[in-house]
Amino acid sequence: MKAENRGRITGLNDAAELKVEICVGEHFWIFLLKPVGMY
Repeated sequence: MKAENRGRITGLNDAAELKVEICVGEHFWIFLLKPVGMY
C-alpha cells in the first residue's frame, strides 16, 4: 500500500517536471524565433 502511494506521488512529480520542461522549452523557442520574425 505504501509503495503504491509512493509510486503515485513520484508519477505526479515526474508529470509536473515534464510540464515545466515543456513550458520552458516553449518560452525558449519563442525567445529564439521572435527576433528572426518566424514567430
